[in-house]
Amino acid sequence: MILYLKSSFSVRWKLYVTLVLVIACLGIGYLSTQVVTERISIEAHKDLEDHWRYQYDILVTPELDQEVRGLADGWVTPQSSIASYGGISLEDWEAIKEIDGVEVAAPVSMLGFFEFVGMNSHSSNAQPGNWYEIHKQVTAFDGLKSHTLSEYSFISEYYSPDMEETYLYQRRLKERGYPINVTPGSSVRYPNEMLLVAIDPEMEEKLFNVSDSMVSGSYLDDFTAEVASMPVVSVIALQQPSYEMEERITVHEISVPEDVSSDDVLGRTDDYLNSLPKEQIAELTISTMDRDLRYEYADIHFDDDGYVKVPHNLKVVPTEIIKFSPITYDLIEHNEGELPILQAAIYRNTSEFYDNIHVPFYRYEMGQRRIYDFTVDIIGYYDSSKITPNYEGAWEQGDPVDIYTPHHSMIVKNGLGEEIKPTPLLPIPVKASYYPGAPDMLTTLENVRHVYGDDPPLSSIRVVVSDVDERSEESQRKIEAVATEIQEKTGHHVEIMLGSSASRVHVQLAGTEVDEAGTVEEGWQQRGVSWSIGNQIEQTNILLFVYLLVISIIFCFTVITHSLLNRSVDFAMLRAIGWPRTKLMMSLLLEVVIISFIPFIVLWIGDLWMNTLQFIDYMVIWLITFFILVISYGTGGFKALKLSPSKGLAGEGTDGAFLRVIPIRGILSYVVHQLFRRPLRFGLLTIVIALTTFMLLLTLATQQSLSDFLYLSFLGEAIDLKLSNYQTALLFVSILLALINTFLLLYLNFSERKKEFYIFRSIGWSTKQIQGLIHLESIIVSVAGSLLGALGGYYVIHSFLVIPIPFWIVGSIIVLPVLLISLYTFCFTAKLSMNTVRKNRNAIFNRGT
Repeated sequence: MILYLKSSFSVRWKLYVTLVLVIACLGIGYLSTQVVTERISIEAHKDLEDHWRYQYDILVTPELDQEVRGLADGWVTPQSSIASYGGISLEDWEAIKEIDGVEVAAPVSMLGFFEFVGMNSHSSNAQPGNWYEIHKQVTAFDGLKSHTLSEYSFISEYYSPDMEETYLYQRRLKERGYPINVTPGSSVRYPNEMLLVAIDPEMEEKLFNVSDSMVSGSYLDDFTAEVASMPVVSVIALQQPSYEMEERITVHEISVPEDVSSDDVLGRTDDYLNSLPKEQIAELTISTMDRDLRYEYADIHFDDDGYVKVPHNLKVVPTEIIKFSPITYDLIEHNEGELPILQAAIYRNTSEFYDNIHVPFYRYEMGQRRIYDFTVDIIGYYDSSKITPNYEGAWEQGDPVDIYTPHHSMIVKNGLGEEIKPTPLLPIPVKASYYPGAPDMLTTLENVRHVYGDDPPLSSIRVVVSDVDERSEESQRKIEAVATEIQEKTGHHVEIMLGSSASRVHVQLAGTEVDEAGTVEEGWQQRGVSWSIGNQIEQTNILLFVYLLVISIIFCFTVITHSLLNRSVDFAMLRAIGWPRTKLMMSLLLEVVIISFIPFIVLWIGDLWMNTLQFIDYMVIWLITFFILVISYGTGGFKALKLSPSKGLAGEGTDGAFLRVIPIRGILSYVVHQLFRRPLRFGLLTIVIALTTFMLLLTLATQQSLSDFLYLSFLGEAIDLKLSNYQTALLFVSILLALINTFLLLYLNFSERKKEFYIFRSIGWSTKQIQGLIHLESIIVSVAGSLLGALGGYYVIHSFLVIPIPFWIVGSIIVLPVLLISLYTFCFTAKLSMNTVRKNRNAIFNRGT
């Protein structure tokens, strides 16, 4: 037996070397997939470990209507911690702090919006005794469109005693009732509604480094001074708001004749003055929302050359608090695995304070405006970009930081529904608009009493649980236990933020024009996305590995089976000289055992520098190899061992009685007849195409499903960008093996049938007829295989995975194998044609000589 193996190797050493290389490829493929999938898992899990934790673990809020939340439980809207004006008592806060496991319980209380003290602007070069026209326009840019918030003109005199004897002044005094004895100009810094929010400084410092963000002045304290019997509340102000607002004031001096009589002024005085010639004497273009002007107590003196500020002391005036409702959402569409689409409800502007403002209102005023006897004193300024969470697992530079920095609202469609380059939606000073921006001022909970009395309510409480630093099920259970106890003790709405991720949500706005915001994309926190991402990645990696493994198995099976089919004559001859089937089976088993250790050795050599595999990996690949070899050797040697020596010498063949059932009446029936004569050869090729198509469709669909799922969250998108290279590498290697496998099968089929083609030529067939026969066989086999694989993959995906597959992908996967095999066949038949020409040329040459 050993001598037979030795002689067999000396005769067929090329075949054995090929077989060894194929088996070695299986080991290399296994090692590669282990390395790549491990790298994928390491990269993905590192991102998840670094970003699995939100800035706090639990968010406690008053129970809100479903229409306000917009989506079911587990979705948290941006800045939801200041979505209400109370509902949580200080007693609830104290109870939460006492719960075992609560490390931080940082409360927030939203007081509302108030108008800060405005500024007056004056034309410094105006002269008393003259008449002036003042025009003012206020615009604000929301990222896509510049909105006109206010625009008006009016006529004003600059009083002087010399004017009292004129007819025009006396007439105007009767119409209005009082003289105007100030320099012509107008008020600026309007609208300037500012959001005032209260925090507990001690708890807030445990959650965020707010004190480190101070750029001037001092941090918060509970100091409240009394000025003119009115409390002055200490606040810190946002240094640089994100508004793009411009106010423009122009002053024209009116050329009024010296003698004006009743005959000249037939209508209103302003109509007559507007009809007279004017000359511009001063212009002011200013952005009072900039940090240098927004909180100034000053007047502006301007002319055509510029302006100067004239500071004055703190103005002690009562504070008018405005409360706007939260945004109400109508759910339009929310299918699993797709972006939720919502509609932001629009409200009609019914406030007398916004008569001249024409922007969409998404909030309404809750009740009447109330005036409170306190004023604010800015004791310091902070830079929100310098604030970072102390628990920053999910935070990256530039991400929104809870209430302090604006959330990401990106305009993705205009009012016509056309997709545009994502553009940030900027806040405008009208706080009833969709996006009001971050809080403008912060104060302490103690100062909330000036609005709410002795029991100030809280808008939310942000909770951090102790000992949950690692991403584990134990951490999740701890947080769930604390959340349950909070809900039982307080009865408030509780959202678990641990493991959540900012997930995309599309909100449709009121825009109807090309330059208006139609749809914005936002990042709402979705609970449990961190764990879902991990599960999806694991499933996809397993499928990619299985795909490569299946293709490797098919590749090995193909080579081994055909190599043994070529030895069927040898087996018949050995049986003819007396070898029993048992001895033949033992010789084949010995080959299996020897060859099965080849990938084991390849793995060991490869792992010397990769240092990736463990003992179990070696055992797995040896068992896989041994199984493949047993199946391949068993299949390849089955016919030779089963048939008698005389029939074994006939080669593959098949039962003639069965073939007579298929009458040959034309080229198509002849091709079918030939396919059935070689069931292993063509059947294996069909199975390879079917399995390759099936696995490719399944893998592409799963990869696309993973990418679509990861795209739904910002964390997932970042992970997907890192995974795509590794996944593409695995897919490319798998497809390459499938192409080589298909090529090998076709090559074996072509090379083994050369004698058959020569017989066709000898009985009168032309080269084109033989080429047509081969092409027809290839098309039938490729169409059958690709259809079987595509239909099988489509059925599995729709029955078990529920992954939407575009029709063009299915069609491409069916058509591409047919085109590829047609290309291979064309190359082979072209070679056949060249060989025929060469033989004919040589024959002619020989006859001539």
